[in-house]
Order: sequence, then C-alpha cells, then structure tokens
Amino acid sequence: MRSALIICCCLASGCGSSTPGAPPNAIVIGELLPFTGAQAASGTNVERAITMVVDAVNGAGGIGGRPLFLVPRDTHSNPDRGFAAALDLIDNHHALAILGPSEGDLAQRLAITAADRNIPFISGGTELPEGLSMPSAGYFFRTVPSALALANVLSQKMVSDGVSHPLILAINDGYGTTFSTVMADQLQKLGNVTAEVALFGTGSQSLNDVVRSSTSKNPDAVVIITYPDSGASLVQAWTATSATSVRYYLAPSLKTDVFLQNVPPSSLISMSGVSPAVASDAPAFAASFTKRWAGDFPLPEAYFYYDATALCVLAIAEAVHAGDLTGTTIRDHIPTVSASGSPVAWFELPNGLGLISGGANIDYRGTSGSVDLNPTKGEPDQGLVQLWQVENGAIVDGDLQFATPQ
Repeated sequence: MRSALIICCCLASGCGSSTPGAPPNAIVIGELLPFTGAQAASGTNVERAITMVVDAVNGAGGIGGRPLFLVPRDTHSNPDRGFAAALDLIDNHHALAILGPSEGDLAQRLAITAADRNIPFISGGTELPEGLSMPSAGYFFRTVPSALALANVLSQKMVSDGVSHPLILAINDGYGTTFSTVMADQLQKLGNVTAEVALFGTGSQSLNDVVRSSTSKNPDAVVIITYPDSGASLVQAWTATSATSVRYYLAPSLKTDVFLQNVPPSSLISMSGVSPAVASDAPAFAASFTKRWAGDFPLPEAYFYYDATALCVLAIAEAVHAGDLTGTTIRDHIPTVSASGSPVAWFELPNGLGLISGGANIDYRGTSGSVDLNPTKGEPDQGLVQLWQVENGAIVDGDLQFATPQ
C-alpha cells in the first residue's frame, strides 16, 4: 500500500504549493516517519496502521463529504532532514495536522514550530522526551505513556532484583538524555540506588570509548537507552571488553528482533526491559492488521500510531462539524474526543464520525487502551506498561502494570 500511496503523494517534492493527486476539497494530513536511517525499523509498519485509519474514514465517505489525503515524508532518522520535511508538509502541502515524529531530537525542535505555525503534531512514538506540550503551546500530543511512567516501572524491577550499583549508557539525544535522567532519579527515589550515567554519540564519547571507560567500574547492571543498531554494537563492545557478565536492562526502543539478532547469544540470557503495553483488545487489532497487510504483524508503535491517527481525524471531524477547521481547532478538539461521551472503539470509526456529525460527544477507546489525554500535558495520565525479558533468543512479555508517573 505504501508504494501506491507514494505514487500520488511523494511526487509533491519539488512542486509548488499544490499536492498532486489530492482532490480539490481534500483534508491534507502530513505523516513524518523514519523510513530510512538508524530508526527506520518501524517506519513502514507504522504507516500501515495509519493507512488503516485513513482507509476506514474515506470508505465511510470522508469527513463532512471531504476525503482525507495523507502526504508521507521520510525523516531519514535525521533531525535536520526531518525538520526540513516537516516544513515541506506545512508550507508546500498545507497540512492541517502532522502524524509524528518518532525521534526525540526532532520532536524537541518541532515543538517550537508547532506553536509558531499553529500546527498540531500527534505522535505514537515511544522515544520522545518529556515536556513537549509547554514549548508547543499545547500543539504537541503523544499517545504513549511518558518516559517517567516507563522509567518508574523499570526502576522498580531493578530495585526488586537487588541491583545496587548500575550504570546507565544512553545515546546523547533528546530521547537518551531524558530517559537516562528520569531513570537515575527514579532509582534514587525508589531504592536509594545511585546510578552513574554515561552518554555516547554526538557531542560526547564514542560508543567504544564509553564502553572502555565504563567496564572498569564493575557495575552489577547496565541500562541501555539507545536504538537497535547502536544498542547491538554497545553489547558487542561490552562483551568483548569485559571479562565478567552483566545484567542488561533495556529501554523500549530495544524491544525488537533487529536488536536481538545482532548481539552475542551469550548476552541474551541476562536481558530484560520495559515497553508501553497495549489493551486487552490488541489481539483483535493485530488480526485485522495481519489480514489487511498479507501476514505482516503490527509492531508496538503501530498500535499507538493507529490511535494517534484516530484521535486526529476525530478531532478534525469535530472541527468540521463546528464549522471552523484550522490547526488550532484541531488542537483544541484532540483532548475532547479522548475524554468523555459515547464510547467509540478503534474499529468503530465510521460510527464515531456519525455521532460527531449528529452533535454528540465521543470517548475514543483505542487499540492501546483508553487513550485519555491530559489536556495540559498532551499525553495519557496513566498508561499500561509491560515488563519483558529475553528467553531462548526471543522476547517474552511479562507482567503488566498500570503506571502513573511519580
């Protein structure tokens, strides 16, 4: 499906202010995802979830008789190129809202742009930093539990495991610095455990240098906060440098086979991690996704991006019904369609559009849970969080916890 979508959408690069292929009355939504580069593992899978929402809405006649038109752009896993792609969506394609981004550094830069241009961004990315709502003037939303909720659960796990002197190794970007700071604070608060933090990458030590300087500290656990390729390289370097084994605790970005397939098999037996979890209805969505995409299975971010897209289009429907469709009105309606009213499940989007056109309030219930967004923070107040571990070379889901940031 993405290849077909790109035929009509991506030809827009290099064109003027029009969007080729879009009907004159279309409602244009931008899509900002990493299809290439270090964070590309989930790009196409996530886009398929987004496309399912757009197809459902257009199959029901669109919004107020107007079709949705999706314009995808590749961030290339690069904040500069991603920023340019976002401006292209805003300036050249006049997108009323943008789905994404997934990258922390890019999200931090775009928070200011969202406020300046009055364009809502809504992301299902699991790698975003904290505090994006304030600099964006409320134009930035996320459907994933915050890093604080995730770090709280992983810290509790480490304390219960008896970890006493951990080392946190994190990529030096918005995601890595935020998550590592929150992890260190939570370990101190929950177990009076002092963790040392070492950053690697841009503007700091190289990966190999940070491993060489860290193995001599003899930590009893290593927390890894980075992306699959650099995470695998880090474990390889640690295994080659250290004579003793260590327990690894992994951030959500490493819950992927791409990471596991590239680390030494001897390291797999001591790995556990945390990730956002999805609701009890998730198997039904997975079955629908797999049927729609010829056996492909949704990755964790696909659930959250489906919900992000659903909230976006339902907010657009409310703005259209009110007779005032702008980026600002979409921003104002995103929290309301997630809050209270007639319940609308993820597979009932046409019904939700009908309720809105009749003047009813709705409460969207997503594939990832209730998705009740705090109107001030732009994110769920509470989230379902899952611990997981690696057994026999495969990821095995463990306990679920309903976590509130503390």
